[in-house]
Amino acid sequence: MSNFSSLFSDSEFTSSDTDTFDLDSNEDEEDEEQPPQEENTVTVRQGHDEKDFLYRLRKYIKNNSKKVDYSLISLRECASSESNNTNNNNYNYNTNYRDFYIEINEFLYERIFRSVPVQMDDDLNHNNNNNNNNNFGLLDSVNTSANFEKSLSLSTTITIDPNTLLGCWQLAEINSNSSIELGHAFYYYLLSKHKTLRTYFYGIDVEEQTSSLIRMLRQAIVAYTYHHHKTKNNNNNENNNALSRIEREIAEEKEMDALIERKLQKLKDNETIAIDMEDPFVALAYNSGARHRLYGVPSPFFEEMRVTLFTVLPQFVDKHVFKINEKAWEIFWKKLLFYIHLGSESEAGRRLDRLYKEDKMKSLLNYFNLIAESKDGKRSFAAMLLMKCEEDFFLKSRNSIAQKSKKKNSNNNNNNNKVEDEDDEAVLKNTYHLEYSYEKVLKAIKKNIIKNPSHFNTLFLDSFHYIISHLFFSDDLLEKFITQFGLNFYQSFHFHPIHLIYIKNGFLMTCQHFLSDSWNILLERHFSELYMFIMGGFADMDVTAEIKK
Repeated sequence: MSNFSSLFSDSEFTSSDTDTFDLDSNEDEEDEEQPPQEENTVTVRQGHDEKDFLYRLRKYIKNNSKKVDYSLISLRECASSESNNTNNNNYNYNTNYRDFYIEINEFLYERIFRSVPVQMDDDLNHNNNNNNNNNFGLLDSVNTSANFEKSLSLSTTITIDPNTLLGCWQLAEINSNSSIELGHAFYYYLLSKHKTLRTYFYGIDVEEQTSSLIRMLRQAIVAYTYHHHKTKNNNNNENNNALSRIEREIAEEKEMDALIERKLQKLKDNETIAIDMEDPFVALAYNSGARHRLYGVPSPFFEEMRVTLFTVLPQFVDKHVFKINEKAWEIFWKKLLFYIHLGSESEAGRRLDRLYKEDKMKSLLNYFNLIAESKDGKRSFAAMLLMKCEEDFFLKSRNSIAQKSKKKNSNNNNNNNKVEDEDDEAVLKNTYHLEYSYEKVLKAIKKNIIKNPSHFNTLFLDSFHYIISHLFFSDDLLEKFITQFGLNFYQSFHFHPIHLIYIKNGFLMTCQHFLSDSWNILLERHFSELYMFIMGGFADMDVTAEIKK
């Protein structure tokens, strides 16, 4: 019997390395000798609880890791059965080849075990008598519904190669209690490390989103594996055979980088890029990139998903398995992110992005109207803004003192977190080249509010309302208006309007006060983006030059 390390070698397994096991036995009988089964198969009674089956399978593999057959799934053999028995099969085959491949693998994942071929006992005997070379239970073995109902058992062949991308993913799903657990680990890490990303998932059913994520990744991996094997076979020659796996992956990565560079240059030059939508992997990634624009999710978000997967996946597979396939994962994600980006920038992606922005603009406008029309009128907003700004200034001052005290008492001279050790005001001053301190700006605003609150309200509320009403779709008009807004501010307070960056938190706290019943992290992000959009207009503004005009 070969040891577990042999699972990661390039050599193929012989039938002598394979043991069979029965998943219908009770847990109390685990120590008893198992009855002989068909080689490379496990028998599951019809109607057997699928969760119990997967539980027993995981438990067996965990306890008998040296005995399980990890031979390679023949994707070409599975796909070649498209033309066989298409009229009588219980599963509704799609005549489109690429759709067939994805859908049939989805079907097999949902049956018994993910992407594992399924066949009937009668068909096993037929195959053994007529074609002993087929050990994979071809997909055409899923026969008519009448035979299916009459059959007392199903037989499956568990075939996983840990040296492949698909095998690595399948092992991760086996080693987790379920694919949902893998999805949960993925999302928990992603959202815990990136606070901004949490807003994209606010109000979304995490359970449903987790299932969707796993299903999308599974489809992408299966489609990519099929295309990879097809391309590899079409280009198969003596030179390729002579190359080691590492050399082939390096050459493949260089070829991928060159392809991406050429297409990105065409995209930059506004040239038409040919997209092979007949490739199921390309179609899936391209459509996914366009579809996510409807939710305001930019393509760089998927880069964070890549980092997360490289962190989480090794927790569900043996470290040697992931190490062997690490370069393959990098190539997979590089290609996936590229076509997601193309889909995001496509005509369909831009159209969906416009719909998202229109909905966002209407939502912001409705909420801002509630603030302007709140109790006590506009005077209430000015008073509340002043109070929240003073509260924010007090908290920042206290935190600054605490940080300086901690830094003084610390003997750690590591400067890696230098920015984090500085107080917020110092960071803002360095970033935006501010001339005045937060305290001086706050005193000037307080003086103006007390002296003429109606002017302050007109300057802020009316200006913000106009900007929201023309947000996203009137760039030239907004640029002129924000410039005029900045000039009015300068004439009232006698310092550059970029200093309003100090009171961003005070502005958000004020909005939260008036929208307490509906305030959430998504709304906070929208108002924060609005405020920073205005500050961006102020940042490059030359007040002196504008006044001379």
